Formats: sequence, structure tokens, C-alpha cells
Amino acid sequence: MFSRKRNLLFEFSKPQRVSLHMLFVFFPIWAVYLDEEKKVQYVQKLLPFLSTFAPEGKAKYVLELVGRSRIRVGDVLTW
Repeated sequence: MFSRKRNLLFEFSKPQRVSLHMLFVFFPIWAVYLDEEKKVQYVQKLLPFLSTFAPEGKAKYVLELVGRSRIRVGDVLTW
């Protein structure tokens, strides 16, 4: 919230349910949820002030991307 446009990576100590909301976020983002093997489980576009997202599954990593991406469910990311 109240942040400038930038890509963010969140890493959690163990997989957990992660919900996101867009209150006080002034630009759209793409949320990418990954499991422990860095396999993409969910990809969701979130709109400023309007969107919330609470997937049923658990995530070890969540990427917030400010631009459109070619990342798709089932992809495995490396870093």
C-alpha cells in the first residue's frame, strides 16, 4: 500500500494461504503464487482499489508484478 511501482517477491517460512487486497494501491498488479518447488499455482490480475484475491491453495512464494507477464499456471520459475 502507498508504494511506488516495483516488482516484489515475498517468501514465507512455510507454505500458507495468502490473501491480497488492493486498498490504497494506485496501479494494477499481477499476483503470481508459487509452491515450494517454485511451480506457478495461480496467476491473477488485481485492479487498484477494487480487487481482493484469496486462493484456496497454499503458497511458499508470491510475486507481485507491475507489468503484464508471460508467466502461466504450471510454469516453474528459477532464481
